[in-house]
Amino acid sequence: MSFGVGVFAGWRGMLVNHLWQSTAVVLLLWAMSVGLRRHRASLRYRLWMAASLKFVIPFSLLVAAGRALQPRVPSVAPVAHFGGLVLRSVQPYPQTLAGVVGSGSTAAGGWGAERLLVAGCLGLWALGAGVLLASWLRGLRSLQAIARQAQACGMIDGVPILRSLRVAEPGVFGIFRPVLLMPADLLDRLSALELEAIYAHELAHVQRRDNLTATLHAVVHAAFWFHPAVWLIRARLMEEREHACDEAVLASGSDAEVYARSILDVCRFSVGAQTGPIAGVAGGRLKQRLLRIVADLRYAPLRRRQKLLMAALAALIVSLPVAAGLVNAGHVQAQDQKLAFEVASIRPDPDVNGMSMGWAGTTWSAKGTTIVNLLMGAFDLKHFQIVNAPGWATSEQFTIRARIPDTNLQLPEKERSEQYPPMMQSLLEERFHLRYHWVEQVRPVYSLVVSKSGPKLTKSKPDDKGELQIGPGYFEGHGMPIQMLADNLGGNLDYIVQDRTGLKGNYDFSIHFVDPDSKGGPTDEDDLSNPAAQARCLAALQEQLGLQLVAEKRPVRMLVIDQVERPTPN
Repeated sequence: MSFGVGVFAGWRGMLVNHLWQSTAVVLLLWAMSVGLRRHRASLRYRLWMAASLKFVIPFSLLVAAGRALQPRVPSVAPVAHFGGLVLRSVQPYPQTLAGVVGSGSTAAGGWGAERLLVAGCLGLWALGAGVLLASWLRGLRSLQAIARQAQACGMIDGVPILRSLRVAEPGVFGIFRPVLLMPADLLDRLSALELEAIYAHELAHVQRRDNLTATLHAVVHAAFWFHPAVWLIRARLMEEREHACDEAVLASGSDAEVYARSILDVCRFSVGAQTGPIAGVAGGRLKQRLLRIVADLRYAPLRRRQKLLMAALAALIVSLPVAAGLVNAGHVQAQDQKLAFEVASIRPDPDVNGMSMGWAGTTWSAKGTTIVNLLMGAFDLKHFQIVNAPGWATSEQFTIRARIPDTNLQLPEKERSEQYPPMMQSLLEERFHLRYHWVEQVRPVYSLVVSKSGPKLTKSKPDDKGELQIGPGYFEGHGMPIQMLADNLGGNLDYIVQDRTGLKGNYDFSIHFVDPDSKGGPTDEDDLSNPAAQARCLAALQEQLGLQLVAEKRPVRMLVIDQVERPTPN
């Protein structure tokens, strides 16, 4: 498994989260704009511009800002349960998975197809973004050429007026040094009052910095062109900015009928609407604009309660992810301060046969363990969920003895067992210099269910002592819950297995899957690291116990190792 696989899956999860969060914000702001339809267009324009900018400001940045307010501490994964770990760890975990219910080759092929799909989607996105940006830049270069060739014919409020035969309608071009481009013949056809109204409209675009905000949304539009919301935002921004400029013109004292007639004359004399990075007078839905202008509508001012509500919503949108980062950072810090071994002794142990883990009193010990085994126990992972482990992490064995704080002995047994994984995480980080991060991949997850033939299990007696034995060619359990069977199947087959049988209580069970062609009893060929033995085990599970594994694809957390080293001296 490659690091690139995890990166692709991680980015996909981040993108999905960002898109649904941005969509939720757009829906909220759209509802607010509907509620403010009787108020000024400039207010609704700000709402839609905020919706646009949300696409380039993911909530994850705000969460990270919240975390930054707390001292940086090592990351701690969700607490895992140790019940069943010791039973599973006495058997070696297979390093590969092939030939069983969705074999390794099939899984690899599935991911290969998924990688092709990801590459295709990226190519399609790049094509769409490139087309939109190219169109925008082509319009920009065209207007730059027009502005260079245009003839200066005056200035109004510090904005140069350029006369050109190549523009179809009046419009402001430029962000920091804007100029007003006017069609040459239009200057001779409009009356002085009409020109004054047109100039007032274009100056409103300059004062509002509409070309700057239009450019910002053009970038958002190109990056997220596949999302319907950015097209809606684009249309609403164009409409509301024209309404806002109309309101500004009427507020300056221009006569509504003269202003409406000047817009009609511009449309009548113009050959076509101007496109590209320019704010013009004929934009928006013309009929609706003219009706609003001649109706001389009175817009209600925002009440104090409305202002407070909008401020509260804005503060809530920003503060919630920041607060989430603060709470998460504080929780991690609190855990990290108390969950660690008091002292630990680690030494290489290459000659030991087999592996064991356990605790006695205040001492936790492991014999013949590898780094990968420790990682699986510390983070409650299967072997396949560990990415980028160096070769020695699966082959070199260690013996570890660690002292548990005396205070842990006073805790209830369940709470005490839950503290071992974070302690082991601290040990890995401090002594093995482990550094890692998490990504997600869509992988098969298996459910243990009752087959159509029904369960073939025997209920244990109430006084039966729990016992599980696993060896080449067999599983035998006495007084064990089905969850323990699912855990050990998953551990030995390198699957994620969830108990969905609905069977309560403890059971006695026995599965035998020795190769029928072998003579003299079980052999190495019956070990579950062998794909053929895995297939026989699953067949025996259904035939002998009436249970089966059902696969479905789900996002699975993968631990990607950034750094791990051989342990520091004691």
